[in-house]
Amino acid sequence: MNRPPLKTLLLGATGHFGSIIARRLRGIPGVGPIVAGRNTERVRASAADLGVAHAVLDRDDPAFASKLRDLAPALVIVTAGPFQSQDFRVARACIAAGAHYVDIADGREFVCGIRALDAAAKERDVCVISGASSVPTLSSAVIERLVSGFDVESIDFGITTSSRSPGLATVRAVLGYCGRRVPHWRDGAQAEAYGSQGGWRRTIEGVGSRAFLPADVPDLTLLRERFLSLRSLRFGAGSEMPGAHSGLGVIAAAVRAGLVTDASRLARPLIGVSRWLERFGTGTSAMYVDVAGRTPEGRSVSRTWELVASSEDGANIPCMAVVCLARKFADGTLTMRGAFPGAGLVTLDEYLRELEGLDIRVRTRENAS
Repeated sequence: MNRPPLKTLLLGATGHFGSIIARRLRGIPGVGPIVAGRNTERVRASAADLGVAHAVLDRDDPAFASKLRDLAPALVIVTAGPFQSQDFRVARACIAAGAHYVDIADGREFVCGIRALDAAAKERDVCVISGASSVPTLSSAVIERLVSGFDVESIDFGITTSSRSPGLATVRAVLGYCGRRVPHWRDGAQAEAYGSQGGWRRTIEGVGSRAFLPADVPDLTLLRERFLSLRSLRFGAGSEMPGAHSGLGVIAAAVRAGLVTDASRLARPLIGVSRWLERFGTGTSAMYVDVAGRTPEGRSVSRTWELVASSEDGANIPCMAVVCLARKFADGTLTMRGAFPGAGLVTLDEYLRELEGLDIRVRTRENAS
């Protein structure tokens, strides 16, 4: 017996990541996408281009919850960030409407905080997932694969983007932790690290040396919960854009000095500058994960996983977590209920399958002890 299409409302469908996700959802058997957003003209144009239904919906509308109930979606995917400045009103409205909820947040407090809705989600028999993105969904899948067979003691990972300017919400999210304390760990003690200040360099095969700055992501909490043997942990974000790291470092210093209280207000002018600098990039993004630890017999183990995306295909990577989960909802294999972060829900093979056909290469190696 064929299942009816899963009525899937994509809120923020005309944005940077939303438009990629909308196009992919259209091609998934058993998913009936509805593109939604606050801008009537853009939403209608997107729906016409994709040949799908649309809805004009604003999460800040006092009538949002009642309008959502009237639409009666089975699944709501939220791509409209930045999530760091939001509360859980959209997720609560989805629970009240009896709809599953998935977002692409990567703010640590927001993603980890979604667990406060666990009881309410279970009572309504729905699944509420926050953080369906490169971190923590892809990162957790990679790490689970790499640490098989030993107790992990150290995890060092990072993401570096091409010079193409990201969306406004992404830039605001980065500026939100600029100059703020980031919970990195070294040898069992919390290390002094501040968002977008300091950093390190890492050579990635096929890319070369790239700079990484401390960044605040959900994994910095979730991995310490998952692996009790973990003693050292850090995450960095970077870009090939000329001057990006120096500029963010100056902003971070100004935030720490109290000269800037709300760095997110600088997002629009920074995007204007970055769009001019795009021409100097190579279109290459990358991600690396280094893990180390010991086997039960005491042997040291060190493994590395690297992903390189060329031809500006890197923008697809964070979007595929949502695509994987939509498939699982549509075919009925995601049966968990409650509210939780998006780690451990997708295998690495499932994630990479969604990236097939793109200019993306992956390699894993065992390092010398």
